[in-house]
Amino acid sequence: MNESQVSPDKVTMVRVLSACAHGRLLEQGQGYFQSMEKVFGLVPKIEQYGCMVDLLGRMDYLKEAYDLIMGMPMEANEIIWGSFLSAYRVYNNVELGEVAAKGMLELGPRDTWDRVMLSNIYAEKAKYDRSM
Repeated sequence: MNESQVSPDKVTMVRVLSACAHGRLLEQGQGYFQSMEKVFGLVPKIEQYGCMVDLLGRMDYLKEAYDLIMGMPMEANEIIWGSFLSAYRVYNNVELGEVAAKGMLELGPRDTWDRVMLSNIYAEKAKYDRSM
């Protein structure tokens, strides 16, 4: 984008960050996210933060994804928490999965998926605790 002197908009940045997440391009995704404000004058919105949570989660950087969520200038929505919860499912981090499921529950009764996931988290945690 810099070489072609094209200034991206917020939609372009969502697509670029999403491509980085699906391509597991952590450094590039972080670089594009940081350049939004510094280079292109775009303030990241919830959609761009969602892409970064997805990217960090796919790369098993769950603590960093959680820190990003907690540092966002807006409240996390069900997309943010759902993305984080999906990363838990892949990497089986019970503590952060519980945080994600509770974050979704706090948003209100929109779907039963979060309750099922929280139930699964507790079941897995009980199974793990019994095996120790």
